[in-house]
Amino acid sequence: MRAYWQYWAKGGSATNQSSVVCHLLPFHLIDVAAVGRELISQDHILRIRLCRLLAVDSPALNDLVTLFLALHDIGKFADSFQKGLPELYRRLLGRSRSKPQQIRHSDLGYLLWQEHLIQQIQHGLPQGEGVGVPDFWDVEELLTPLARAAMGHHGQPPTEANGLSVSLNDSFFPEDIEAAKAWLATLLNIAPLTWLPATLNGEVESDVATASWLLAGLVVLCDWLGSNTEFFPARDQPMDPMEYLANVAIPQARKALAATHAIPPPANVYEGAISLFPKLQSLTPLQQEADTWVPSDKPQLFIIEDATGAGKTEAALTLAHKLMASGAGEGLFFALPTMATSNAMYGRLAEVYRRLFAPESDPSLVLAHSSSRLHSGFLESWRGAAMDAASPDGEGAAYCSAWLADNRKKALLAPVGVGTIDQALMGVLPSRHQSLRLLGLGRNVLVVDEVHAYDPYMHQLLCNLLKFHAAFGGSAVLLSASLPQKMRQELLNAFRQGSNHGPCEVNQARYPLLTVASETDVREVPVASWEQSRREVRVEFVHREEEVRVRLLEAARKGQCACWIRNTVSEAMEAWEELSHDLPDDELLLFHARFPLCDRLAREAEVVSLFGKQSTVADRTGKVLVATQVVEQSLDLDFDVLVSDLAPVDLLIQRAGRLHRHPRGDRGRPALAVHSPPFAADPAADWFSAQFPKAAYVYPDHGRLWLTAMLLREAGAIRVPGGVRDLIEGVYGQGSDGRIPEGLRASTGKAVGRDMSHLSLAQYNQLNLEDGYSDNGDKWMPDTQTPTRLGESTTILCLAKWDGVELVPWCGHDDSRFAWALSQVSVASHWVAGPAKHPPELALAVEAAQAQMLDQGRWSVLVPLEQDEEGGVWRGKALNQQGGLVQVLCGEARGLAISKKSMI
Repeated sequence: MRAYWQYWAKGGSATNQSSVVCHLLPFHLIDVAAVGRELISQDHILRIRLCRLLAVDSPALNDLVTLFLALHDIGKFADSFQKGLPELYRRLLGRSRSKPQQIRHSDLGYLLWQEHLIQQIQHGLPQGEGVGVPDFWDVEELLTPLARAAMGHHGQPPTEANGLSVSLNDSFFPEDIEAAKAWLATLLNIAPLTWLPATLNGEVESDVATASWLLAGLVVLCDWLGSNTEFFPARDQPMDPMEYLANVAIPQARKALAATHAIPPPANVYEGAISLFPKLQSLTPLQQEADTWVPSDKPQLFIIEDATGAGKTEAALTLAHKLMASGAGEGLFFALPTMATSNAMYGRLAEVYRRLFAPESDPSLVLAHSSSRLHSGFLESWRGAAMDAASPDGEGAAYCSAWLADNRKKALLAPVGVGTIDQALMGVLPSRHQSLRLLGLGRNVLVVDEVHAYDPYMHQLLCNLLKFHAAFGGSAVLLSASLPQKMRQELLNAFRQGSNHGPCEVNQARYPLLTVASETDVREVPVASWEQSRREVRVEFVHREEEVRVRLLEAARKGQCACWIRNTVSEAMEAWEELSHDLPDDELLLFHARFPLCDRLAREAEVVSLFGKQSTVADRTGKVLVATQVVEQSLDLDFDVLVSDLAPVDLLIQRAGRLHRHPRGDRGRPALAVHSPPFAADPAADWFSAQFPKAAYVYPDHGRLWLTAMLLREAGAIRVPGGVRDLIEGVYGQGSDGRIPEGLRASTGKAVGRDMSHLSLAQYNQLNLEDGYSDNGDKWMPDTQTPTRLGESTTILCLAKWDGVELVPWCGHDDSRFAWALSQVSVASHWVAGPAKHPPELALAVEAAQAQMLDQGRWSVLVPLEQDEEGGVWRGKALNQQGGLVQVLCGEARGLAISKKSMI
């Protein structure tokens, strides 16, 4: 018996047995290799892309994947790992002495590779006539990135030898090393390196560094599946490895892949946009352009710029479907700025996503953001809803494999995903299991909405993501209604760099515009504007809050629906409070991001119901909404009257798109009222901040706010499409800085400096494609600590109702864990940093409540609230960063507020 059969990989107590059972290490290594071998056999696009990057054919890729995946846990040959289960240690190795446990077995495996296994491979390579042993450094440079990918299967690359404080002798006995080498010798008979000499001799050119990112994700996925005892039960009796691979492991791997839906179903034949969206009566010009575009299976980037309501989403899905049908992607991930916009898009995709795939298939649709598991529709889609979704009566219902849904890290593996952009950006940050995210994205079409909405930090990360995506062979579709030329250029250049093309200058100023980058060229295609999106929104300026209130009350009196978009939650609450003196509760609503989650979801649904496309005259008549930026992106809302506080021009264009959005008879000429400081040709430094002290921190570049006001005053209207480009470039384009008045240049200079600092931080934090999957000195962090966005730190509050006897979650739910999660809301940490001290009885109730939470209260501050005498507001207390007592107030109509006022 070969020595490697004396080592275990998995162990535990078996049912009805007192002894410990084990799965021998060679079996587990083969299990994982079998899953990988079978996965690339079934996953056509992943196989093609790995073959291209590694410059090998399919049989050689099978051998390469088999070899490296069967080495992923080679560090478990270490005595320091084997002693972890003393009963198995004694039974299998019979040792009375042991090595100390000091470092992770993944690091030990990589150390073993560096000091022994790579040399063994080098000396075992075929040597032709007159050809000596291949150069060690050539072999090392080619194979070590793949070894790092294989051995970094726990979510981060292994540590380099110079970063370890131990040697092999601290964890391995000599016989352990010999057993590992014997295992490698066996593997080289199962999966020979016949492909390697051609690469070493320069006959083919490979990109091992890029391939290592995909291989790392593949190993993580295959290790998770190969460790599932439902498919790979424990085996403690040796058998021939080749026989086990062929007759046991591969058949089980097929079952595992089928049961978990890890392989996307085939794409449906593209039969036209109307077939994909049967509810469309006709196509907009943009949708027609997408419908007639001829895609290829090579990487392509589409940048869509068109007005709000012109059908950008349908055009993007049309392009994604055509790319899938041509072999350029297996599915898609739709990335959006916020959870609210993600939830809205999830509902839209649920109606159409099945048509992207072959009939009779059961594709999964995943919602990916931090609170996705609290979304009732998504929860239903994977909690026993599969049968309903697959039945004729359930046509169009969303379905998701429970295996894909149970972890956000797997979400991007789904055939169709929708979620926050953060879930994708974590793929290019040193976040644990980022390679799994890249693997999922890499085989899908990436669709990103509102690409103009990201700050310099996120924009840089998005550029880096596009570079990775193009290098893998992926395609992307980017959407915007108001994209500055500079940003379009940077996004295009990042994608071209990933696909090994140089920068290409774009200069087309037409709008709407479709920019297409392919392997052969870059095309800027002017698109005709859709007749229904052509319009002129008159811009009027109001300078006092009282004027705004008069407009809103007059609109309500006339039976119109109106909205006031404010730039901060505090200002929105104040405006709502003032209006509540003149409007009844059922006609006035407040919507912002500081509601407990259950109330926010309910309020979002109510807002869409009252002001959305399907709203009726009865729904809308006389209603007034006070809101923040939560309504400016992706929510399909339509108001008769709209007022907005002064904001950057691109956001005002977005907000204006919520005005007379859908045909509803004659509503007169649309007019956007901009609440702004009085215009001054030579403004003082506090021109904006004096009137909007809180919003001054939200939009710190007051020079560009002044440019926005100036250009809108001069234009008198937002003209779509003709005037959009001039407004955007007038504020952000070349030469715009020179038009900023002297009094506001300090503000702009400070904002530019901050933007440059954030850009530098993004470049420092992001992963580098050319480095390959390696530990480059960065700290690989849990998802919850990886910075996809910059901003002040926040504290999660978990709200509870206290009646003196019982402490219950703010939100009701049959499952107490979900009830507590739905009762959460985030606030700035300088407002609330920790819990207040409670009386003994309440303190005991708090402890009991925390025990019911999903995280046992580790990541949130539980705030008990008591109802005031009038019954409308609940009040509690907490501590701020200085340790001072603050008052926490919450109501279903107003959301959460923090006050420093005494509670007495």
